[in-house]
Order: sequence, then structure tokens, then C-alpha cells
Amino acid sequence: MHIDLLMLKRLQPSASAVGYYGAAGTFARTPFFLLSAFYGVLLPLVASAHAANNSKLVRDYTDILEELNLMTVTRQMEISEIIPASETEALLLKQLGAEPTHIDEVCRSSGLQISTVSSTLAMMELKGLVKQVGPMSYSLSREARQEYKVRMD
Repeated sequence: MHIDLLMLKRLQPSASAVGYYGAAGTFARTPFFLLSAFYGVLLPLVASAHAANNSKLVRDYTDILEELNLMTVTRQMEISEIIPASETEALLLKQLGAEPTHIDEVCRSSGLQISTVSSTLAMMELKGLVKQVGPMSYSLSREARQEYKVRMD
């Protein structure tokens, strides 16, 4: 127990005021405890890395990404053509477009049962081929890209 709380209990008979004072004191000491953990853990690690001569100069964020081998995460390969894994996927890909299509309409136009369409669309969504854009409405997740042309005047 702290001496300030003992003195406040003696001077202030209200228990709620003493409780508020104790809570405020604990809240005020929180940054000190957090920074103490930071200084106690991180600084020795930095000092040991510097002493072992494993430290590197960081000029910008790309140096950190390269050191952590995260540069490959920022690059994505574009899929030029969607290749369906089954005949059912091929049939469903023909039924879907850029605009949302309800699953009932896909069932009617494809002639497949709702269970087959639902499970196949769920797997195609996991593969990234389609996306659910509303309640039971699906569309292709990628549109065919057109070549960007610059007009020179």
C-alpha cells in the first residue's frame, strides 16, 4: 500500500474519494510501466545486435521490407485467362459476368441443381474466380483487361 493512500484515508473519510484517487494513480503510472517494458526488452536486443555488427542502415521502408523478405508480397501476378477446374465451373463462368447475378438465375440458366451451383460457387469464391456481391448474388471477380492506350496529340 502507498503512503499517500494511507494519509488520504485518514484525512478523507469518504471511501469513494480514496478509490478514485487510487485508480487515478494507477492510471497515471501506466505509461511508466509500458515504457519500462520497452526499455527493458527492446534496447538490450538493439545493443546486442549492434555489438555483433548485425545492424544495417535503414534509409526508407523498402530496406525493412527487403530485410524481412516481404518485397514479394507487394507484387502480384495478373491472371490473363481463367482456367476452370471442372465442366461445372466452366458452365458457371459462362453464366456470370461483371454484373451481379442471383444464384436462382444461375440455376435456371445452367440447368444445375441449387446444391451443385451453391457448392461450386463457394469453391470458386475461395479460388478467387468469383465474388459474392450481395445476398446470394455473384459476379466474376476479374474482368477482361483492356490495353491502356495513350493518345498523343
